[in-house]
Amino acid sequence: MSEELRIKAETIKQSLKAPIDSITGYFGFLNEDSLSEFLQEGAEDYEKLKQTSFELNDTVNDLLDVEKINSSDNKDEMEKKIRHDIRNPLNVIIGFSEMMLEDLESEENQLENFGIIENIHSEAKALNDQLSSLVNFSTNKSDSSSSKSNLDISKIMDLIETKKNTKEPIPKATFLIVDDNDSNRNFLKQFLKRQSHVVHEASNGKIACDVLNQEGSIEIVLLDMIMPEMNGFEVLSFMKGSNSFKDIPVIMISGLQESELVTKCIEAGADDYLSKPFNSTILNSRIKSCIDKKRLRDKELSEIRKGRRIQAAMMPSELPDYAKAINFPAKNISGDFYDVVKKDNNSCYFILADVSGKGVHAGMLMSKISSIFSYITENFSDVSVEDLTRTINHELQSKSFEGMFATAVLGHCDQKTFTFCNAGHEPMLSVLGDEINYYKSSGPPLGVVDKNLFICQEEKIELKSNLKLAIYTDGVTEGYKENGGMLESKGVEDIFKENNCQDSIDKIRNILIYSNEVKLHDDITLLGFEF
Repeated sequence: MSEELRIKAETIKQSLKAPIDSITGYFGFLNEDSLSEFLQEGAEDYEKLKQTSFELNDTVNDLLDVEKINSSDNKDEMEKKIRHDIRNPLNVIIGFSEMMLEDLESEENQLENFGIIENIHSEAKALNDQLSSLVNFSTNKSDSSSSKSNLDISKIMDLIETKKNTKEPIPKATFLIVDDNDSNRNFLKQFLKRQSHVVHEASNGKIACDVLNQEGSIEIVLLDMIMPEMNGFEVLSFMKGSNSFKDIPVIMISGLQESELVTKCIEAGADDYLSKPFNSTILNSRIKSCIDKKRLRDKELSEIRKGRRIQAAMMPSELPDYAKAINFPAKNISGDFYDVVKKDNNSCYFILADVSGKGVHAGMLMSKISSIFSYITENFSDVSVEDLTRTINHELQSKSFEGMFATAVLGHCDQKTFTFCNAGHEPMLSVLGDEINYYKSSGPPLGVVDKNLFICQEEKIELKSNLKLAIYTDGVTEGYKENGGMLESKGVEDIFKENNCQDSIDKIRNILIYSNEVKLHDDITLLGFEF
């Protein structure tokens, strides 16, 4: 064993024990008799504070065992472990002392005890600040000044005048605390319960995943980074990879104060990062920020669900026997829509459109097109498809939709003829046995060209037995198959050649949605006809 290493370890131990001795020494100055009435409500906090303070000395002795240090192959990792494991009890001491100070500041007969608890709190914070420089196994000696206690134990600090700021109330929420250290969990639990939050606990990552699956009300997760079995990064990855948990805000917690860890956490999807020990003001601020963020997300999701219900109501509730369809949004509200208006048992008008952009304006544009289409086709029985297309284009020329447009296929079919206009949309597929045809756009997208210049010519297809037609958005052809390749037009063509219309749509749904939901990048809408 290196004599230099032994001396270094002992030096570090003594440097740490000086402020620890100060912390434990302060308890001899506390008037526990005068605290007795106060302790009826805060006894648990006080006992935990006192117990942890005295256990800290044993923790340091164990961590700085020379034999353990000497047997370590990686001294840098050993340093990190020591700093991490010492910050755990320091976190508890700082946290519980802050809660006691909050309770004591309103008790006029507790001024002396307040000052002593304040000293314990200050000493623990000072030790935490010095920890990185103290725990250093390099050949350079630690700063000798860091081994001295920054407070004189024989002198009780004068009571610091406390400024009572009006605190904005923190909304109540349901938390999951994930930490393998019992003391840390206990402190966070007490801290949160004081604010009337609901708290669930997990002592490791695997239990955390079980709690998330069992409890449907978790709104915020406080997640320790360093844990056995399943660490914080693994839990975070599990949550962000799940549709059920990906929107739950996560605050990562670690006793290792390293910038690369912060970056790693944020890149992995964490909403925030806290270093042990916690500053109660910062902890409250981060918690409130995450709760506000969660509430905003919930509000947005609620609005999206409302939008989806409205959008669903715009889709036809019933299709003719010869028509089949699918509409599936990749995210939020779909920019695609279709409609079919039955005129009688053998004829109908139809539209399939893909609106540019996303969000409110896209939804308004879609609603506008749908309203015009429905009004005209429901009230007029002999309107031509070309006139219908031209009228919708004209109505989209308003300033409200400036810069926006929609590609669309509009048409009418009866017993003999399928008449349609393709306004800047994907080619329509026709399948009759081995005969394959694509009908490309015959005009510009709706809303782009002035009404006086807009031309989109009608095309007609004579209806024959076993004829299949497919109209779809680019989300279908650009969707990914399970093997990673795009479905493309050839994929749609092959499916429609081998199957009837309903089975073709079901197969495309299975390929693009159920097998590869994570790879769904765009809205999927497909309208098929089979005669």
